[in-house]
Amino acid sequence: LRAECAAFSKQHGIPAEFVPHNVPESLPSDVSLNLYRIAQESLWNAAKHAEAKEVLVTLTGTGEEIELAIHDDGNGFDLEQIKGKGGLGLVSMEERGRMVNGSFSITSEPGKGTSVEVHVPWGGSGS
Repeated sequence: LRAECAAFSKQHGIPAEFVPHNVPESLPSDVSLNLYRIAQESLWNAAKHAEAKEVLVTLTGTGEEIELAIHDDGNGFDLEQIKGKGGLGLVSMEERGRMVNGSFSITSEPGKGTSVEVHVPWGGSGS
């Protein structure tokens, strides 16, 4: 994720900071791949749709779960309008979260940016 944020910043000229906190040394490959793909899609959306000036990606481990959060300061959007259009990127992110028994949420408001959060249950002890 650190390398993805750096590559995104270089390619799009939008600062993307990655902040890990208490992340286990290893995660199951399906969890790490799906979290990576969700972050990748969120970054893409921040550049393509949101016209964000900066993005913050955090990955936090607790005793119970792993949380991935992506926050941008872009245009934001009305969730109700988007739901009816069934954007494939948002649908695939939600599905990726479900594939690893996680919960997925998007918070956005026109003019106030967008936040994507995924919470995946984690019973590992690698903190």
